[in-house]
Amino acid sequence: MQSNPVSIQSTKTNLYAILSPINGGLAFLSNCICLLVVVIPAVPFVCGAASGMFSLGALATGMVGLVQVKREGSMQKGKGLAIAGIVLGVLGLIGACLIPLFGTALLAALGLQIANTIIVPIE
Repeated sequence: MQSNPVSIQSTKTNLYAILSPINGGLAFLSNCICLLVVVIPAVPFVCGAASGMFSLGALATGMVGLVQVKREGSMQKGKGLAIAGIVLGVLGLIGACLIPLFGTALLAALGLQIANTIIVPIE
């Protein structure tokens, strides 16, 4: 008795779909660090810029991954990862815009200014 060979479809997870939530997670981490040190001058802007870059990376890789997963159909997995990366990217961009503004407002509310890289109270 001879058995019929079974065709095995290799389903792999899309690389861009995997990279998307990683970039989104890095953007989230950058936003968290920024919130912890929001009182230190210039740090919110540096962290905001890093978060913005990671967020744009998450959006780009998420969109590319989602398009490729839809195009390949059942041959690739990763639709959920791509969508998660897109959502994290959007949230990271919102945080990258709002956190530096929050830091500046907080410094102004506390009456601090930067003079020769030292925080000096305004008198």
